Amino acid sequence: MPGKRTQLSRQTATAKRLRLLRSNETADENMHRLATQRVISEQNLTRQSSVERSQRLASQNFRTSANRQRESSAERSQRLASQYSRTLANRQRESSAERSQRLASQNSRTLANRQRESSAVHSQRLASQNSRTLANRQRESSAERSQRLASQNSRTLANRQRESSAVHSQRLASQNSRTLANRQRESSAERSQRLASQNSRTLANRQRESSAERSQRLASQNSRTLANRERESRAERSHRLAQQNARSARNRTRRQHSLLNSAFAYDCTFDYAELNDIDIGRMDKICNLCQAIKWAAEAPGICCSGGKVNIPKIPAPTSVFKELISGSHPSSKHFLNHSRQYNTLFQMTSFGAKEIREGNFMPTFKVQGQVYHLIGNLLPAEGAQPEFLQIYFVSHADQVSLRSNLNPTLQIYLIDALQTYLNDHNMYIQSFKYNLENRPTNDFKLIIHADVKPPNEHRGRYNAPIVDEVAVLLIDEDKGPRDIVLNARDGRLQRVSEIHRSYDPLQYPLLFPFGNDGYCINIPQQNTAARSKTVSCMQFYAFRFMNSLSLMTSDLWGCRRKLDCRLSE
Repeated sequence: MPGKRTQLSRQTATAKRLRLLRSNETADENMHRLATQRVISEQNLTRQSSVERSQRLASQNFRTSANRQRESSAERSQRLASQYSRTLANRQRESSAERSQRLASQNSRTLANRQRESSAVHSQRLASQNSRTLANRQRESSAERSQRLASQNSRTLANRQRESSAVHSQRLASQNSRTLANRQRESSAERSQRLASQNSRTLANRQRESSAERSQRLASQNSRTLANRERESRAERSHRLAQQNARSARNRTRRQHSLLNSAFAYDCTFDYAELNDIDIGRMDKICNLCQAIKWAAEAPGICCSGGKVNIPKIPAPTSVFKELISGSHPSSKHFLNHSRQYNTLFQMTSFGAKEIREGNFMPTFKVQGQVYHLIGNLLPAEGAQPEFLQIYFVSHADQVSLRSNLNPTLQIYLIDALQTYLNDHNMYIQSFKYNLENRPTNDFKLIIHADVKPPNEHRGRYNAPIVDEVAVLLIDEDKGPRDIVLNARDGRLQRVSEIHRSYDPLQYPLLFPFGNDGYCINIPQQNTAARSKTVSCMQFYAFRFMNSLSLMTSDLWGCRRKLDCRLSE
């Protein structure tokens, strides 16, 4: 006797019969069945009460949640793909009226849900939405991104065209409120990052736009600006102008701060000619006191302090020096690009400092503490290699060999030519050689007085120095605290005072090829009733740096090359 059939077995058999019928039905029968089923479902949904509807939805959500938890990744992907296909097919079949009705219903439900959600739920929803959006953005290709942005722009433009004036004003007000709130919440780092990103996008857009697009953008911008100007009240106009003046003042301050000491950090990629606030005119003004050529906007007394400074000018270079400086020599470019290295070969003193710290990608280095120059003996110790000043007192061929070995990348024939020029014209070299050749004993000392006019000497001798007054033989004469004393051989180094007149010509022989004096503290001012009767260091170098009309080439070169040497120290 067969067993009693249970309710579950009857439902299973019914489901099998339905599946069999579904598999055998045609496409028309399937569509007719589904349409009939939708009508019946709509009638049932219409008749059910609110309680029944809530109960049905809760039960449906429970079953759906249980099914979602049980499905595997493959089943989930298959379900979503199938759902996406059905949705896309439904979207394509629906009419304009059905689409509008669906969107309106969807917006109503979304709005109702937004109003019911709490702050925590709102924050959680936005965070989840942002995560999904970010993940989608990272997965999309360039083509998909371009298509998405184009579609988004089209929808936005269509919405903008449909909105009324009231809706437009309300949208802008809401947008401004959100933007203001975001600006107030962002940190300094976020603000800097936002502005940098905004500037990059704007620059990219400017570079891509055509001439017609640029003209259209500027015209539209001018129209909006003009309309805003006409609508603003007197108080708004005053407030706008005050803000504009404040921004201009801040920009000027920032620009002046950014240009501070920029002469010592020259950037060849920056177009300084575009800065109108640093325009100093043309270089066509001539001082009627010292004949210096100046820029039009330079201070009147920057060259000679109104005639108070009258220093013997450095003679113009001749022969090989003149050709190298003027550019007429085949090796001019090489020489000017390596002028500091050439100067190092001929310098008579060495550079010293307590500590040197070099930064990355910096053209100069910073000296912690005081900078000073050292000078050694005239002759090297027995068996030692000559260096600095001592190289001048060996044979001409040995001088060239020693200097070329110090820097093999420099041109030997230029070293030879510069060496010959200095030996023939530099007063220090000639004086040292003269005293060495006429020394009375093997143990002797030379003194270079610190002041321009040695004690008990006639004042006029400063204007025309001769060989035997640059360095004099020291017998029993008392020396001053700043005088340089050169020994024949004692193995000691002597520090050269920075206010000694020989400080510059000994360190920079290519800038002072004739051995002209540098700054010292007792140079008298001319025709002055001021409290200070002597020329200051700033006045001395200002006079040196300015271009004299008769020695324009030499002084200009001296200014530029000396600045290069100073910075390289």
